[in-house]
Amino acid sequence: MEETTAIDSVHLTTPVDSLYKVGGHVFRITMESNRRMLASMSQYVPFVYDGDEGPILDITVVDRSQWPKLSGYKKDFKQDTEGMEIEAGCIGETYRCFLFSSFGKKECAVLSLADYSKCLVYMPHDDIYGLNNAVMLMYALSTANLGTMLFHSSVASYNGKAYMFLGHSGAGKSTHCSLWVKSFAGCELVSDDNPVVRIIDGQAIVYGSPWSGKTPCYRNVSYPIGGMVRIVQAPFNKIERLPALQAYIQLLPSISGVRWDKSISDGIHQSEDWLVSHIGIYRLECLADDDAARLCRSAVTDEGDEPVSTKDGGYEG
Repeated sequence: MEETTAIDSVHLTTPVDSLYKVGGHVFRITMESNRRMLASMSQYVPFVYDGDEGPILDITVVDRSQWPKLSGYKKDFKQDTEGMEIEAGCIGETYRCFLFSSFGKKECAVLSLADYSKCLVYMPHDDIYGLNNAVMLMYALSTANLGTMLFHSSVASYNGKAYMFLGHSGAGKSTHCSLWVKSFAGCELVSDDNPVVRIIDGQAIVYGSPWSGKTPCYRNVSYPIGGMVRIVQAPFNKIERLPALQAYIQLLPSISGVRWDKSISDGIHQSEDWLVSHIGIYRLECLADDDAARLCRSAVTDEGDEPVSTKDGGYEG
């Protein structure tokens, strides 16, 4: 007989649940039917799933006041990214805990089983922003050992393939992606941020997700990856394909995950190793102009004018 955990013991009065399929993985979100948050979840609608496949992750949303009295909490790390703070810790070998706050305001807390298959999301208020952060994190953790990664990236589809633009916040990845969409016939935005990358049957596929950054783009589509490009602002346009080690270093900051958990870290590293061995990964130093988009397209696809080679092995416009 399985042990009843604090997660299993939570009871909802009038629960409503929905299954979603993102990146080929099914997960379920359950909450009380009277939560105002339900009206704010339109971004999840394209991903509603009504098939027979069971969920790999069960998420139940409850009030913050219902946080259980569990002793033995140990903090593992705390990170602050542009005002969003996440504190992660554990309670023995059974639970993992995550506390989210934004510019000092508590957003939500997560109590998860150690295998990330089931969790409670404690919400102090009905805020879709807090829920999205919790769902993204749990999705990334529960799929990390299934050849799946959540990326910070803008993605455009072009001629049957997808091209991913990476970079730190403010680097211009959304701007460059929009230049592709504007400049090249048939090019479309797949995701403005947080696409899912999955390695399946010897191929890297990128999927749209319900968590698309500043630009609302919640498309349930997928494409084989044609290339990945790290965007760096510069007073000129130049692109180079990166060797494996440099490519690995450039990809790492763009992949979501919790590196202190060895099982999660191992899964991410295995997938990243595959990507740098099979996908063209580039560094584009560029202006925010049409010439940069054309130079990039020339280097990462088989179309456009042949870019001009430089002495150090790059290409410039």
